[in-house]
Amino acid sequence: FGVRNGIPGPLVNPLLWLSIGLILGATVMALLSNEFKWKKPNRELFMFALIGGTLMGIGARLAMGCNIGGFFIRAAGGDPGGWVFFAGMGGGAYVSVKFMTWWTSRQLNLDDFDIDMD
Repeated sequence: FGVRNGIPGPLVNPLLWLSIGLILGATVMALLSNEFKWKKPNRELFMFALIGGTLMGIGARLAMGCNIGGFFIRAAGGDPGGWVFFAGMGGGAYVSVKFMTWWTSRQLNLDDFDIDMD
């Protein structure tokens, strides 16, 4: 990149090769087990993925990293911000599970089958 900042170039960065290997390995296994096929999501699932990815990106930026840096490292170091992150992550997970339960029951019309999701 022309700047010496201590960060390895993209072609020698091990995380790049880890990501590429993970994607290629999953693709090869899906092909070998005849489970690989292209799927086009409907508009509703596309919007859920777009909104969810955006919210996760915003959360990662607010936490200044992933859950490892946001909670584990901070809480182990005695930083109360780690526990605030944990509370936010737990609250977000709770709301997400409740929303997905509601959405799934709406999609499958579970009320007709007398299935209790609680």
